[in-house]
Amino acid sequence: MRKRRNHDAGFKARVALEAVKGERTVSELAADYGVHPTMIHQWKKALLEGAADIFERGARKTAEVDEDVVRSLHASDKLRLRRDRGTGRRQRFFVAKAQTLDRKVRRGMIERHQPSLSIGAQCRLLSISRSSFYYEPQGETAMNLALMRLIDRQFLDTLFYGVRQMT
Repeated sequence: MRKRRNHDAGFKARVALEAVKGERTVSELAADYGVHPTMIHQWKKALLEGAADIFERGARKTAEVDEDVVRSLHASDKLRLRRDRGTGRRQRFFVAKAQTLDRKVRRGMIERHQPSLSIGAQCRLLSISRSSFYYEPQGETAMNLALMRLIDRQFLDTLFYGVRQMT
């Protein structure tokens, strides 16, 4: 199996610009650059959609997410957001950074015994529904597991059975 290639932004921009120019077909570009035509179409679409952002006034690059920074902010208790109502700047920073983290990581960031910030407020800030925070998976019942074992045993005894015969 061939390893997946990651192309840098400059390469994607160069290929997308050539596709926008329209001097050569997408198939020709795909053959020359060794990429799939679908990728070229996606890069071209992204270029055309994002072109207007280049000319906006005051446009800035979005900062990269640094998980260590978010964890250190959370650990050092600098996230007393309810008291920071004046600007809300710290809150917007935290919400934007936290939403890029994995759901399990965000769920683990919630502190049950935080006196200054309720669980509901923490869930809102981390974009997690409160009910999913409290939810505990039940697992399979004993009867269901027994039935699955019987089906597996029957299938292994009669590998030649198809779907209809197994049903």
